[in-house]
Amino acid sequence: MMPHDCEMDLQQLSHRLAQHGFGTRSAPHFAENGMVAFTAVAHTRVGNVMNKPVFLYATPDGWYARITQHGGPHWIRAAEDIYALERIALEALRRTKTPPSSAWTEE
Repeated sequence: MMPHDCEMDLQQLSHRLAQHGFGTRSAPHFAENGMVAFTAVAHTRVGNVMNKPVFLYATPDGWYARITQHGGPHWIRAAEDIYALERIALEALRRTKTPPSSAWTEE
């Protein structure tokens, strides 16, 4: 069961990720209560591109981190609570390999 205040938890997570030097934005296009965290924004001729984006969101089933807007379950990790979601987000933001590598999957 999801906590009633998941939006507040995500806002607090956004502040903690900012303290680590990462950017965050709301991601209503991805999930009603979601956000995207990233390492930096690159300015290109096509527009702004977020580096190493990780989408963080809650559903009635739990917390999730996803590293692409499209794709299968190998791009998604579930978290048992907001603190586990933070650990997963930090791993994704600090990753040196392109998922779905063994560095992203926990299996």
